[in-house]
Amino acid sequence: MTVLELVLALVPGLLIVGTVFLLVPQVRQFSHDTPRRLEARQRLWWAAERLVAAIRATQGPLPVADGLFRLSRVAPVVRLVSTAQGSNGIELMIPAGTGVARLRASMSGTGGDLSLETAPCASLGTVCGFSANDVAVVADGAGHIDVFDVAAASRAGATLRPRAPLQYAYQAGAWIVAVRVERWTADPDAAGGWMLRRRTGAGAVETIADRLSDVDITAWGESMAPTARWVTPTRAVVSYGLPLPDATLLEGLDAETLCGWRWSGAGWLSQLQTWGAASVSPFPMERMRDGPWCGADGSPSAFDADLLRLARVDVHLEAAVDGSDGQAVMVDRTVGWRP
Repeated sequence: MTVLELVLALVPGLLIVGTVFLLVPQVRQFSHDTPRRLEARQRLWWAAERLVAAIRATQGPLPVADGLFRLSRVAPVVRLVSTAQGSNGIELMIPAGTGVARLRASMSGTGGDLSLETAPCASLGTVCGFSANDVAVVADGAGHIDVFDVAAASRAGATLRPRAPLQYAYQAGAWIVAVRVERWTADPDAAGGWMLRRRTGAGAVETIADRLSDVDITAWGESMAPTARWVTPTRAVVSYGLPLPDATLLEGLDAETLCGWRWSGAGWLSQLQTWGAASVSPFPMERMRDGPWCGADGSPSAFDADLLRLARVDVHLEAAVDGSDGQAVMVDRTVGWRP
């Protein structure tokens, strides 16, 4: 065998050996990097699932005597918030437990007991599913809401006593629902990144995920203003948002505090404007602070009516992984909404 033939015979083997040497660093990096990336992805996925589940829970249907009811039809159960550090977050009002009822008699003032209709809940051991120390929301479908602590619940009279006076005197027929309030925010951590944290209305703080390089919660809203369609001379169906004002609820209410719809002389018109031709539009923070307002000006429970046009929430979590050539792990989730 000549020298040339020997060299040619060795070339394939040398190529294989060279390729192996070239791949060894990448294989070593892969073996070290993959477990870290898998751990980071699992951690982010779990955190995103926790937040998504909480957002979805705000729309849980509540059983009542005449069918199902959603608190999101009469109250802003999702609000975007901003923190002092400039990050974004979300505040959720989630129906909790079995507490749901309607106000049996109109209130004579903002203090005193709330008398509940007992027909849908007479068989429950508690007062329509409510107990002392519960948190509840009362909403009348005309843009007035109050979140309050239940000081006492009386089975004998089917009444609830708020711990403090309410902002409004509600008319008979207003909804009362037991809720829990949660705030999810991105807070800075000691390493210069972010933590996803959950805060309860009672003040408890839970760190859902840390060592995050980015947290983004984006809301989208219905672009078109809501419309109403009369199905009978006395009953109308709206495309989304608050129902048309009930004539029985308008007596004694300040017209300036009504929200969602206004009387044009010939019919009810939506107070919301059309944002654009697209089906949904981004929901920047300023959209939630420019009105039209529901509730009395300056009231702690007043809210921007645009909150009722929510259509979708996007959740983005991101974490850098050491030794992965700068490639971050990202998890994106979308929560569809039913306005």
